[in-house]
Amino acid sequence: MLSLLGIAAARLPAQAQNATPFTIGTAGSLGTYYLVGDVIARAISSPPGSHTCADGGPCGVPGVVATAIPTEGSVANVADIAKGAINSGFVQSDVAYWAFTGSGLYEGKP
Repeated sequence: MLSLLGIAAARLPAQAQNATPFTIGTAGSLGTYYLVGDVIARAISSPPGSHTCADGGPCGVPGVVATAIPTEGSVANVADIAKGAINSGFVQSDVAYWAFTGSGLYEGKP
């Protein structure tokens, strides 16, 4: 599988290979968080080689290709952000507070 991905990447235009990926962990792909994550991903993306915003292209961050990723939700998103598997994610306020303060589900955890 990895070799197929490597072959596919080698066939991408050089501009696409220089893109900066940015992942957004959402929740299940059928829910609202995924839809909102997809809208945000589209808004912040501006792939290399695309037209400028002034020329009708995407108005996002130049060179960034963002993607909404379906996940198991808040707790999974915190874990995936912590281990670097995703760049950002939706997290409910209580889970974010616990993760930030090391309380609740995260008491005694680094």
